[in-house]
Amino acid sequence: MPTITVELPDDLAKRVDEAGLLNSSAIAELIALAMERLEPDPRYLEQEVGASLLQADSPGAHWFTQAEVMAEWASERAAILAGKPLPANNG
Repeated sequence: MPTITVELPDDLAKRVDEAGLLNSSAIAELIALAMERLEPDPRYLEQEVGASLLQADSPGAHWFTQAEVMAEWASERAAILAGKPLPANNG
């Protein structure tokens, strides 16, 4: 999978800093900026989306609740702010 590096524009970096975390709107803006700079191969995207849908539809797929996701993020954020290693992923 390709790696995309995107620098935060100053105004976005300031808003993220003021929020104290990387919120979903900042992530959406980062993705939009990355996509502006990237011309993805439609076949690759179709393949990746198709594989993701198959995985999500498989009988053994585990779906996380909003509460589970928020609890995991709170734990990770606390570790990051404390300068500690991230907790093990239990999902």
